Amino acid sequence: MAAGRAIGHLCGVAPLAYSGVVYDVALTVQSCLRAGTAVHVAWIVAGHPADPTEAVAITPGGGRVGSLLGGGFDGALADAVHGVGETGGLVRLPVGPVEALLTSLSEGTQLTMALAPASVFPGELWDRLAARVPAAFALDVADGRFTGARLADPSGGSTVEMSDDVLTVSLSPVPRVVVSGGGPIADAIADVFARAEWRADVIGDVTAAVGVLATLAAHDAVVVMGHDVEVAGRALQAAIESRVGYIGSIGSPRMQQLRRDWLAYRGVDWDARVHGPAGLPIGASNPGEIAVSIVAEAIGSLRSFQEPGGS
Repeated sequence: MAAGRAIGHLCGVAPLAYSGVVYDVALTVQSCLRAGTAVHVAWIVAGHPADPTEAVAITPGGGRVGSLLGGGFDGALADAVHGVGETGGLVRLPVGPVEALLTSLSEGTQLTMALAPASVFPGELWDRLAARVPAAFALDVADGRFTGARLADPSGGSTVEMSDDVLTVSLSPVPRVVVSGGGPIADAIADVFARAEWRADVIGDVTAAVGVLATLAAHDAVVVMGHDVEVAGRALQAAIESRVGYIGSIGSPRMQQLRRDWLAYRGVDWDARVHGPAGLPIGASNPGEIAVSIVAEAIGSLRSFQEPGGS
């Protein structure tokens, strides 16, 4: 994490602890580009069926945000930055005994990585990724070097396609839920969301949660819990001020009123997106049942909002 913090301070943005995803890396890349700081971005092209949205951003000083394959190749990629030139290119890295230990890949496997300065991509790409919407780009390739970059039409999923002279990457964000709080109920909520193929994060520190909530999009969800009205209120305020599509507030009707009053005192209206008490009325009585009721409500609310004619 020390290197990850270094790039964050250098570019003026605090990196997320779990930012191995290009949608998170994009925030740091934007900050580096605005600051005039050189930053390269790398992702896997061939040799491993990794999620195409996984990426790492690297600065010349060795700072990084994100990682590929658990960070097993971060050092090799940092060294490779000097060899790809101003436009970037393909880097082929063998899996040695150390990398095999770190990544669980077979020793001798050959990986192909794309490594390029973030500045060679159209600025709109980073805007779209920072907004967590589908995006795609194409890189022209000649003799392993990139000779041009342009936006492409997203394919509807996350894919990497490599021909003799063009590398095309399509990126689609996985819906994400952030649970502000902790405990058995929070863990159960994250587990049920994860089983539904969402990216789920439980964040106990409200300051960290507030920073993450600002990055969420309309297809994402937030669940706020806890007995401390100020802590829950801060998380709810951040959620209301974000673009997130579903906000669940766990607690009794009295707790909901206390949170409403806390927000109102600070000039924040209880938004129509806030479901409080959160969860469908199924008579849930234990963490697993509560989690099911909240996940079902969140998915149903988001789907109805996204459907034509939805409210």
